[in-house]
Amino acid sequence: MARLAVAPGASLQARQRLALTPQMRQSIAVLSLRGAGISRLASELQSGNPFLEVTLPADAPLSQHGQKTPTEMGYISHEDVHPVTLAEHLFRQISLSVRDQSQKAVAMALVEHVSPSGWLDPSGVEAAASMGMTGAAFEELMARLHELEPVGVFARSLSECLRIQLADQGKLTSAARAVLEHLAVLPEEGIPGLYRLTGLDPAEIEDILAVLKSCNPRPGAGFLVDRGDIFRPDLIIDKSTAGYTLTVNQDSLPRVEVSASEGEDDASRLLRKKAKEEAAWLSAAIRQRSAMLLEAGTILLKVQNGFLDKGDAEIVPYRMQDLAEDMGCHKSTVSRLVADKLCLTPRGMIPLKDFFATGLAQPDGSRIAGRAITARIAKLVAEEGPSRPFTDDDLAQKLAQCGMTVARRTIAKYRQLAGLPGWRQRLNPNSVKPERK
Repeated sequence: MARLAVAPGASLQARQRLALTPQMRQSIAVLSLRGAGISRLASELQSGNPFLEVTLPADAPLSQHGQKTPTEMGYISHEDVHPVTLAEHLFRQISLSVRDQSQKAVAMALVEHVSPSGWLDPSGVEAAASMGMTGAAFEELMARLHELEPVGVFARSLSECLRIQLADQGKLTSAARAVLEHLAVLPEEGIPGLYRLTGLDPAEIEDILAVLKSCNPRPGAGFLVDRGDIFRPDLIIDKSTAGYTLTVNQDSLPRVEVSASEGEDDASRLLRKKAKEEAAWLSAAIRQRSAMLLEAGTILLKVQNGFLDKGDAEIVPYRMQDLAEDMGCHKSTVSRLVADKLCLTPRGMIPLKDFFATGLAQPDGSRIAGRAITARIAKLVAEEGPSRPFTDDDLAQKLAQCGMTVARRTIAKYRQLAGLPGWRQRLNPNSVKPERK
């Protein structure tokens, strides 16, 4: 039997691959950064080179004001700080959970009036009123916002904050409601005061207070402190009689320059040369980011003009892949460009990704955005008679009359996404406890 000889050897192979320099990687990273991230990058470069001069954007006033809790409650402190700000956390949830565009615009605006504790400042009510949302409509929005995490956020008082948390735990009894209603007397009169106002047994009051002490009166305290960047949009869309105009918000970006030349030694000349290179590539990266944002915004503005005018009901199917093809770049580049970017519009502050929508195929080969279908369903339900709510089959027929062919089970899916219960629950809202979203 022949044996194979195994011996070490060496061979040369030529392979072609793309190598990215550190500066190229950082230039790509700049696309995904917001203004604060670019400012931090510029400051880091400046700290390593005395010849770099970085002019940061003017600090926006802190929009989240501290608010003291009127009653000291023992609660479990959160030592772990979330890696994002409370505002960013709320923006992401609102973008996903609030489907109605008029509600979403007001909700986004209210985030600016949420204190670091997670409570809604009184100025938030005025801000909502200035946008035309008052009364029952405002309370409906607040009920939706009280479903967000962390539990208790957007509360307008200590009692409301604790009530939201007890309801989430399934512990909001009539006795607990009575204690929360008169909680303000606790610091001055203690349990006797609660006993006088509620008529509850002192032992029962103590049990309820023990439960309340396990709640967190400052649900927003476990997040990074926001320094205002979340409220600086990356793109600004204005509307006039001539139509919409689009600009990139340059006020949120740093300016990088090289200091004036003086008498230098060899080491200084090397540092200055490096400073010129760093200033050149960072400035170029910022210009490229601005140019691409402007190009992407212009395309989105043209495609989604109806969405800006009337909200989700007029949004058309358009994906990031479509934008990448229109811009002549890779989808990953568009994904970086759109990531976490905010756009200030006449409808309020919205994430740039809200301009994208998936589509549902129609028999004629066209496509209708799922969000447009959801908006139409919500409108039909809002207009239905209280004694004869529409079934999913009824909604399918109504949409067909509007030129939308949607299966009944798909109707149910979009209805649930909009947070709308079935027709039986709408006929008798008290028959089924609504699910927490």
